[in-house]
Amino acid sequence: MRDCQREKAYKWERTCIARGLALPHIKDCQALVDLACESFNVKAPTVTDGRARVRGTYKAASNTIALPRLCRHERYVLHEASHAIMRVRDSVAPWHGAEFTAIMLAVCQWWGLARPNTRDRGIAMGLKIGGSHV
Repeated sequence: MRDCQREKAYKWERTCIARGLALPHIKDCQALVDLACESFNVKAPTVTDGRARVRGTYKAASNTIALPRLCRHERYVLHEASHAIMRVRDSVAPWHGAEFTAIMLAVCQWWGLARPNTRDRGIAMGLKIGGSHV
């Protein structure tokens, strides 16, 4: 499936969601992923060291998140956790589609990273954000 709002989603995150604290250790990243997934009753993926990688990624097939050092901050970790939550809920949705952005918004609001009017600002940027069913 096409991921037609990927760049909009990244811009929205950078503009409307705080970066959060650095999480230098994998165990700290894993703890945050565990909390986020638990809030959606989803089995948390295993967080691994992604030092050989340029970007962090969620791999659905192995239910793992690989995080290089530069990606170990709260917003990035919650972004990857949101992918894991979304894949359990809807295995065919676009990676950065409306379902993903609704989950990302929910976990960032829960963690205190979402700035005021984050949803409205995203919509004004042309981003599709899922409904309140999240």
